[in-house]
Amino acid sequence: MKNQHTKRQHYVSEFLLRQFTYDGSDAYVLDKEQNNKIFNQNVHNICYKKDLYEQKWDDSNEKLGTYVLDNQIENSFAKLEVKVSVIFQGIIEVIRAGECSIDLSNQEMECIAEFVTTLYLRHPYVMNSILEYYDGVENEGEVKNLLDVISYLFEKMELGSAQSLFEYSKKAGIFNKDIEDSPCYVELGKMKKMPFVFWYSKDIDFVTASFPFYISSFDGRNFQRIVFPIAYDVAIVFFDAMPYLLKQGMVLEPEKKNVEEDMKCFVRTYSEKLARFYIARDEAYLERLIRK
Repeated sequence: MKNQHTKRQHYVSEFLLRQFTYDGSDAYVLDKEQNNKIFNQNVHNICYKKDLYEQKWDDSNEKLGTYVLDNQIENSFAKLEVKVSVIFQGIIEVIRAGECSIDLSNQEMECIAEFVTTLYLRHPYVMNSILEYYDGVENEGEVKNLLDVISYLFEKMELGSAQSLFEYSKKAGIFNKDIEDSPCYVELGKMKKMPFVFWYSKDIDFVTASFPFYISSFDGRNFQRIVFPIAYDVAIVFFDAMPYLLKQGMVLEPEKKNVEEDMKCFVRTYSEKLARFYIARDEAYLERLIRK
């Protein structure tokens, strides 16, 4: 039986968005592109684009189908999401139960690092920026020679143009961690080296966004901090160097005023191209975050 084609492709995982809903499916959404309009929406209907990771065959034999390697990129994301959703749920549960430290296995930490890396790269703005960087590479040296050979073989087999295959390969190559110097290989290498702690906010919520990372300096110093909320009350906080007195896997309870200030900065930092939507379970809270 032929697999059903997934057309609605989320660049922020649905399982993650559901952690910021008030009933498991619906949340309040702030739309920066619509003058900070706030509305109620099912998370299935936000942070997606149709066929975002697909490449249609152009001028090809009909036996190849509609898409180059139909849903292969999307399916690889789905497999990773299944693994990391279980890890995240376990983290959330033990933190809410009162644990003061989380001891993750090497496999779990690598899975989280790969998910964070992929989530960053699969954002449309980031992915398209990388594709623009590679624009024209098909006309250079060995790449051109290889493409000429593939084009010749396609023509001989009466399959049509090979250009679509090349365009798909550029897109798929972004996410392939096994290709040395690919964006995923490089960024994943950095991510694996970043130490992290957990924040547990009992009194005030975290929000998430269509770019779900708040990147900032730490205490005005040279440390970079990445706040990645994985639920309305739990966030993973990565550092490029662990601040003094903190240890890997610690669970910290930040002050209410500090969380709200970070969330205000989160909403105000990025342009709508990177983070158009902000998602929370409380409408009044979103309104307060944008109030001057």
